[in-house]
Amino acid sequence: INAPIGVLGFILVSKFIENVREEGVKPFDWPGFVLSAFGLAATVFGMDTAFTKNTPDTLGLGLLGSGVIALALYVPYSRSISNPIMDLSLMRIPTFRASVTGGSVFRIGVGAMPFLLPLLMQEGFGYSPVESGAITFVSAAGSLGMRTIAKSILRRYGFRRVLIWNALVASAFMGACAFFQADTPTWAMMTIIFFGGVFRSLEFTSLNSIAFADVERAQMSHAMSFSQMAQRLSLTMGVALAAIVLHQAAGEVSPLPVFAFSWAFAVIGVVSAASMFSFFSLAPDAGAVLAPRKDKQKRGAEG
Repeated sequence: INAPIGVLGFILVSKFIENVREEGVKPFDWPGFVLSAFGLAATVFGMDTAFTKNTPDTLGLGLLGSGVIALALYVPYSRSISNPIMDLSLMRIPTFRASVTGGSVFRIGVGAMPFLLPLLMQEGFGYSPVESGAITFVSAAGSLGMRTIAKSILRRYGFRRVLIWNALVASAFMGACAFFQADTPTWAMMTIIFFGGVFRSLEFTSLNSIAFADVERAQMSHAMSFSQMAQRLSLTMGVALAAIVLHQAAGEVSPLPVFAFSWAFAVIGVVSAASMFSFFSLAPDAGAVLAPRKDKQKRGAEG
């Protein structure tokens, strides 16, 4: 499935995207790459292995501690050079900082959903992979539908309001999956999954847009890589967190019981909802350059 889409993307980019070369590109930050890559990988892998057994895993704890130390060492290192692979000075930009911090917390829950839902359907309810996919695919349909109206919503309500309240709504739909049981009607599960996809898509669109609202052109490359790294890391941490909760809730029970999934969905719902606190610091007109508020446009026309 991925190979032909990748080939098509390669052809389209080669045909329609201009090959613009940046002048004065600085050398690649190899020490920073090694330090940050090890820190991130060890932290996630250590988290995934240290607490998914009845007793903490020594190797996992060692990896987790080593990863945290490596990331802590990267902070002063990045400030000592002019071309860090992750430019932490970008976090001084309020809109970028809110997108990275709040977006990372929100995506922890999002990363757990494609891990938990199929596993619940197959392990907990005994569905086949085809039956499970036929139910969960509606999330993608909801996501596509929202993308057509996201800009209008942002123009009407503004980024700050949408990010705060939509984080709560989207997280509520994640947590609602905790109530799924084997006898839950298929239509009810699909409805919750569909609207979960709708509101998660709106949050994604808002986060991805506002991240670069105030980033200077010269910083755009660093901002893009930093943002993408944070997104991938948080999605992976979501899987790790869900696995930890599942194992801790299930204990010795095998196969995984439905109540363990209920705990996992409840936890990721709460975690994702906590992302709203990162958006309170945004100015009311944050991101207005990308989606001017309709009410302000009207007042300006009247004036």
